[in-house]
This record gives sequence, structure tokens and C-alpha cells, in this order.
Amino acid sequence: MYTKDKTILELVARYAPEGFRKNEVKVEGTEEVTLTGTEWGGGHKNEYVLVHLLTGQSAGATTSPQRLVPGVALICYAYAGLAKYVTVYVHPSNLAPLLTKQPELSPAELACLHATRSLKNTYGGEKELRFQHCQRQGSIKTWDEWTVVRDELIRKGFLTKLGALTTAGKNVAENLR
Repeated sequence: MYTKDKTILELVARYAPEGFRKNEVKVEGTEEVTLTGTEWGGGHKNEYVLVHLLTGQSAGATTSPQRLVPGVALICYAYAGLAKYVTVYVHPSNLAPLLTKQPELSPAELACLHATRSLKNTYGGEKELRFQHCQRQGSIKTWDEWTVVRDELIRKGFLTKLGALTTAGKNVAENLR
């Protein structure tokens, strides 16, 4: 799940190594995290920080696997070549306040979100690959129908005006196969 929760983002920013500026982060609910990749290897490295959610106090994560208790988060700052990612692990009981109700979407809207998450729109000189994918699946039949579905997803806040996934769109599309 992705979030723009102000409290989580403030904690991420407070303990972030230089260059980690994120306006949304991935959050996962779990009771235990295995600390991996703490040394550079193959262009990858992870740094972990344990943070108390109410006080904001931090401690180094030293044991693996790291057990999470309610009220504590484990922030993973991941370097992957030039890319930087942030994942916040929280106890499942702390995840509930961050969850939003799953929206009611039509099969065509779900197919559009899945295609947007899975495919580039243009590749190898071919254009509108997402539309073609949905058309092959049978979820959308015409270009006009595709345009209506895409515009509705923009209106509902799942896509930006340029057709990219918003945080809400990522959260829905993350579970689609």
C-alpha cells in the first residue's frame, strides 16, 4: 500500500539519509522483518531505522529478524543503483488507520488501472498499448469507451491528467493481476 500520510512522511523525512525526498512511501503491515542487504553488494544497499510512532524517537535496528510491536515502525531506505526507495514496515494493528475503503470500480476501470500499472503506453514505435491490451482482453471495445473510462478514472482521482497512476490508483492497481 502507498501512503501520503503526514505523520509517516515526517518520520521518513526526519531520519532519511541525504537525497531521500519522497512525497509518498510504501507501507507494509507485518510482525517481523528480515534485515537484508545492509552492506553494499551488486549496486544495492538497505538502511534500517526503528521509530516509535508517537514520540518519533529512533533506534538502530540491530537484530534480524526484527520483531515489530504495536506503535513501532521500521523504515527501510533502499539504494538500488541511482534509484532510491522507502518502505515503512508497521505492525498490522498500526496499518488499519492508514487504510482507505476499497472503491467500487467497474471491470473496465480495473482493466484500465491494471494496464496503466503494467505497461508503457508507447513502445517500439507502437502507440496506445494500454488501450490495445484492454481491447484484446475484451474489457474495452472501442477508443471512445477507453476515453470515457480513462476520463472517469481521472475524475475519481485514480489517474493524473497525463494518465499516470496517483497514490490511490497505485493502491488499487497493486492488487490487480
